[in-house]
Amino acid sequence: ILPSLRSKILHHKVPRVNLALDPDAYKDSLAEIEYFLLNGLDVRYVQLESKDPNETGYPSMIKAINNAQQITFFDLIQYKINI
Repeated sequence: ILPSLRSKILHHKVPRVNLALDPDAYKDSLAEIEYFLLNGLDVRYVQLESKDPNETGYPSMIKAINNAQQITFFDLIQYKINI
């Protein structure tokens, strides 16, 4: 996520962030999750099995977003251990 977008998210007090990045960006996702958690946001990691978000299709993406669970610091540590 670009620094300018990060700033806008915080400036506009967005209460929830859904991160849907392709599996290749898993490590980057963890850094973004940590950043937003440290800034007090509700973070949801939308896990995509094998496709890029733009290849998933609208109905499947909406379903994945709706099924995304809130990430806690404990979850973040578990994700980092499993890298």
